Amino acid sequence: MRHENPWLTIIVPIYNAEKYLRKCLGSIAAQSFDNYEVIMVDDGSVDKSSEICNEYSLKNERFKYYRTENNGVLSARTFGAKQVNGLYFTYCDADDFYVNSKVFQLLFDKMAKITEEISVVQFGFVKKYNHIRRSVRLTEKDYVVNAKEFYMNEYPKFLCSFWEQSHLTMSVWNKLYNSNLLKYLPEQMERVFWGDDLILNLHLLQSITNAYLMSDVLYVYQQSTGNTNRFSTHTMEDLDIIKKYQLKFLDKRTKDDTERIRKLLYSEMAGWLLFYLKDAAKYLDDQKLKELITDTLSLPRFQLAHEFYIHNPEDWEAAGLLKEANAIYYVKAVRTPIKKTIKACIVQQLKTIYKRI
Repeated sequence: MRHENPWLTIIVPIYNAEKYLRKCLGSIAAQSFDNYEVIMVDDGSVDKSSEICNEYSLKNERFKYYRTENNGVLSARTFGAKQVNGLYFTYCDADDFYVNSKVFQLLFDKMAKITEEISVVQFGFVKKYNHIRRSVRLTEKDYVVNAKEFYMNEYPKFLCSFWEQSHLTMSVWNKLYNSNLLKYLPEQMERVFWGDDLILNLHLLQSITNAYLMSDVLYVYQQSTGNTNRFSTHTMEDLDIIKKYQLKFLDKRTKDDTERIRKLLYSEMAGWLLFYLKDAAKYLDDQKLKELITDTLSLPRFQLAHEFYIHNPEDWEAAGLLKEANAIYYVKAVRTPIKKTIKACIVQQLKTIYKRI
């Protein structure tokens, strides 16, 4: 079926993805449902990604190619959102793909049966690492969540990065959004190297009618195909920006759980900073480590966290260190030998945090 505007827009942010891009775009082109458009946003690639995009745009009018300067995936996703013509839109990362050729048809058919107005749909996915695949089914059955329940049980996941009762993931690629939500996206947002999904969801889902949670597994997420696991001295700067947005949207809430969320948010900052510095200690000498700590503690949201712990002291190590905000104390703490792996420490620390909340 055809309309003046398509039913679905797929936004594909692309950066140096030549190795995976044909499979990604091919999984879209192979869909049996044809009432869609594809917005390919090339974020300044220097490999053959542009050639592949041009190839698809020339042979299929549904595929529209845009090239921008390299400003990061958040900028590419926001730029793509401005080009949307569909009733609904979704994101597909350039190194991922859809499970089969029936995905769009299934989404259309299921949405056609729902009488409620739906703002966002979430579906399951396959997590693929090399040749290992694991299906992640986020709910046992399909059901609709009204706005009241959504903002009580689901949306807090985006406000504090952890909310036990939520079924939502941070990701944007396993969601379908009503194009009415585009009005909530600002013209510009700071560049971040991780956490862009969270920031987009904070904005897009700030005011919805109903959410539809699907049990179907429709998307293949290829884990660790990029270089996102390398150590970076800018990680806490990104975290500071993420917490800026979380606090901004938290301040808009009037729910009784606001202070619980705020406490959890600062607890996460304290815990992640300590164990990030334990990782940094493997790469930096004491002087560089002190400089990194001092720079981090001067960031606006870390100053807020420091003030929080002055007035709300906690008796666990990460909170105490953030309360003191002393680079020398941090260096001593992270240089203390530990037998556990960093991952094991993070898991244990998070268990401690959430037990306290």
